[in-house]
Amino acid sequence: MNSYYNITNKRLYYRGQIDIIDMPMQLTSNYKYFLVYEDQTSRFVVLKGLHGNTANEVALKLLDILAIIGAPQVLQSNNGRKFAKEVVQELRLLCKDFIILHGEISQNKEQNRDFKNLLERWVEKNPTKTWYEAVKYIQIFQNSTFRSENGKIPYDILFGRNVHEDFEKRINTIDSAENIWTEEEWISLMSNGTDNVKKESDEQHTENLTFTDNRDVDSVSITLTM
Repeated sequence: MNSYYNITNKRLYYRGQIDIIDMPMQLTSNYKYFLVYEDQTSRFVVLKGLHGNTANEVALKLLDILAIIGAPQVLQSNNGRKFAKEVVQELRLLCKDFIILHGEISQNKEQNRDFKNLLERWVEKNPTKTWYEAVKYIQIFQNSTFRSENGKIPYDILFGRNVHEDFEKRINTIDSAENIWTEEEWISLMSNGTDNVKKESDEQHTENLTFTDNRDVDSVSITLTM
């Protein structure tokens, strides 16, 4: 079977989804919409604020995204096949050598995420901020914590490693993480932590040896007494 398409379902595997969601206009921002691009294989998402919802503006933003994480074979959208077609046409006008197709929505078995609700909840917790400022935080959080059906995180699938999660695990073991700003401080702290672990291990090993020696002495004493 060709790894690029499913003959039975007549669908190409590598798909991307672009959705445009409207948000309330705020005095501090003239962004009225945001786009969500989701790589369907990894569930990796990119969120971008939009002034309007035209195919041209969306294509310009999307081209920046695809230039970094790579392009799918097929673009689909919850905003309809017609919109997906318009975005694809704009993309191929922007880049003549850029071959991408539009297709029908492929419903993912996993529950879709409600990004509008996530943004609104973030703003509730951060009342001095706007939803436009929240998009980056939601994107980072979703890509480093959301787990797919196979239990993997988007960062893991797309890049092979979730650096953010690895870093968080180490930081959570440090009391003064907020005071660390340089690479040198981090390496020094990690080195000291390793030394402390080794010291504790050596001390435990010594205690075990002492305990064993004492038992041997007691055993000899008992034998002599008998």
